[in-house]
This record gives sequence, C-alpha cells and structure tokens, in this order.
Amino acid sequence: MGDPPIGFYSNNKCALCSCLQLIAVGKIYDDITVTPFFQVLHDDKQQLNYVGKHSFDDEHRPFVTHYGPQSYLTTLSYIKGADICILFTGGKAFESTTKVFDFLAFNKKILIITEGDVHTGELQNITKEYPNIEWSENSENDIQKALHSLIQKEIVNFDSSRYSRQNGLRKLLSIIKNIVE
Repeated sequence: MGDPPIGFYSNNKCALCSCLQLIAVGKIYDDITVTPFFQVLHDDKQQLNYVGKHSFDDEHRPFVTHYGPQSYLTTLSYIKGADICILFTGGKAFESTTKVFDFLAFNKKILIITEGDVHTGELQNITKEYPNIEWSENSENDIQKALHSLIQKEIVNFDSSRYSRQNGLRKLLSIIKNIVE
C-alpha cells in the first residue's frame, strides 16, 4: 500500500493538537448538511481531507483538501494516515456504509455525525462494541464536544477481524453450502 501524497500530513493544525488529520471518504448524501461540521473546522482552524466526488459549497471549500476519487488502495493509505475518520449519515435505520469497515480495520477513531438520533440504525449495530467512536447530532456544539472527546481518547485495540472481507466470504460460503446440501 502506498503512502498518502506529499502534503497530506502538513498544514492541518488544530487548536487542541499540532497535526490532527481528519478524513471523510466516499459519498456525502444530500440529506445531511455539512455546515455545522465546517463551522467547527473554521473555529479550530482545521481542515478535512476528503476522498470522493462530493462537490462542496464555496463557503466550505477553504476547509477541505479535496483529493477527488482515488483507487481503493490509495484511499486506504489516506485512511491509514488519518487520526479521525468522519462519517456523515442522514440517520436512517437502514443506512450502512462500507467505509466504516475500512475505518474499523485500521482501528481508527471514528466520528459519526447524524441528522437523526445518535446510536441508532445499522451503523449502531455495526459499531456498538467499538471503543474508538463518538456519535454526534449534527449541531456545531455537539460536533465540537464529540470531536474534542475523540482527540482526548486513547486508542483502544480492537479485534476487527469479524468485519473483514475474508470473514464475510467465509460466512457467505457457509450459507451457500447449507442451501446446496
């Protein structure tokens, strides 16, 4: 796996730490407003590293280092280099995202920002035992508290092997085998 491009680790300063790396990857749906999150970034003089196709409003662009769509391996290298991974969700019960599994595989701190109720839906089912996570309502105050809580947290090692693609394929093969027999 390659390293993130030169510059990924520089020029991103946070009021609480010297070089906090925040990353979001993939699609950001229209059912969530990112304005409260960007207000927190503005207040903390921080930036979001973003890998994906989302087109940010003009007012948010100064706070985004936008790498555009990247290969899966390059995206993994960005995730590996990040301190905190950001998930935006509309808060729907069925909503899940494959990127959370990549965040878990790297044992990253995760901030889930939701338009709905915190600790609900499929994302809660996936992450309920994961210790390196904070949920936040989509308000500036709540995001600020959750982000600062994550900054202060020590990373707890977590065995994410049950979420691996390999383990998922084993389960699928077992199900297929039981159906065929």
